[in-house]
Amino acid sequence: MISGKVWGYIDQIHSDQFGVDYLTIYRGGFSSKHFHQHKYNQFHVISGRFLIRQWVDNSVDETVLTEGQTLVIPPKLWHQFEALCDCQVIEITWCDGAKSSDIIRDGHGGKKCDI
Repeated sequence: MISGKVWGYIDQIHSDQFGVDYLTIYRGGFSSKHFHQHKYNQFHVISGRFLIRQWVDNSVDETVLTEGQTLVIPPKLWHQFEALCDCQVIEITWCDGAKSSDIIRDGHGGKKCDI
């Protein structure tokens, strides 16, 4: 199933326990700041420069991933992604006994202009 987002689009394969998303994220596109109650997120960059922010102990850690790099985010960790250029990213999610709709958001995603 393909879903449109303000920052790009997602091609999805999902069950209650596992998901694979092929993300196309346009330069300047970003997700909401959010966390998952039970789900792990793994991002693997196919192409582009992909920034992931993680909020840990009242500070923000920023990691830039490029082609071939991967990062895993555990449950209950606030995070947000942003495309520093047009990106292709595989997102794999899995959880232990929870439903796939366990996201808690703080705000909305969008797209920055003139980056």
